[in-house]
Parts: sequence; structure tokens; C-alpha cells
Amino acid sequence: MSQKKLIVIFIVFLLGGLYGGYSNDFIQNDKALSATFKWCTVPSVIIGLYYAYCSTFGYNKKIAVWKNSLGLLMLTAIFGIIFLKSFQGYLVFFNCNLGSQETVLVTGQITELDYPKNKKPFNNYTIIIETHNNEYIKLDVPTNKYFVGQPFDKELTLGSLGFLYSRQ
Repeated sequence: MSQKKLIVIFIVFLLGGLYGGYSNDFIQNDKALSATFKWCTVPSVIIGLYYAYCSTFGYNKKIAVWKNSLGLLMLTAIFGIIFLKSFQGYLVFFNCNLGSQETVLVTGQITELDYPKNKKPFNNYTIIIETHNNEYIKLDVPTNKYFVGQPFDKELTLGSLGFLYSRQ
């Protein structure tokens, strides 16, 4: 496959994953990440290895073998992480758009906040909610306007893969 086709496929896959991962205001991202590691680690490493091979040994034959080998290892890790994050976005997208969807009322109290000090692109604000039946739910939220001890009462949707979400 030509380098241009590989780059186009990579960019389209990456953008699709980013869209899926950031298309919901409220999402139970810890479960999505756990499912992604469970189901998509091996495919991510294989695809990352293929892209790394094409970028090292498959690209320029005049570079020393040890440099290509080192590049292969580093690029496999980098591409693997990128593909893993993209797969997570696709799982979130499938969770929210395919299969059975069930509305759930989540009520409880916010027990912990996980906010970055300075908001940067792709950072998440996360709250941890203790529900009335002593269950803890870790939820990514769109703003940092929450505080510890605040009551939480929101209608969320339980998607087909078991991740809670809400579009607004």
C-alpha cells in the first residue's frame, strides 16, 4: 500500500475516533478505557507495528538497521497508543449510537473531583459520585462547576456497551 493511502487511512481513523470520544458532554470514560484495553490492545499493537514498519524498514532502505529497529520500537509504541485512543472513541460512539439504550436516573453526592489545574485541549473534568446504594460512578463532565458534597441528580443513558453517557 502506498504511503499516501496509509496516511489518509490513519488520519480518517484518528479523526473518527476523536469525534466518537468527544461527542458527549457526560461519559463514563473509565469504563470505556477499561473496555478499550481489554478488547483493542492487541489490534492496536498490530496496526501500530504495521505503520511503524512502513515508516522505518519499509520506507528508506539506506538507514542503518539499528536505527530502523529503534525507530520501529518507538513508533510501534506511539502508533499503538494513538490507535488505542482512537479505538476508545469508536467504542464510545458505538455505545451511544448502536444497540439498546436505557435511561437511568443517577442520584447521589459528589465525593471527589479530578480536575486539571489549567484546562487544555482534550483534558477532562472528572467527578466521582457516590450513589444512594453506595456505588461509585466516575463521570467525565463538561465543566468544573462542581464541588465536593454537591448533590448530583441527572438522567443519563446506559449504552449498549455498558457506559453511562449524556449528550448534554
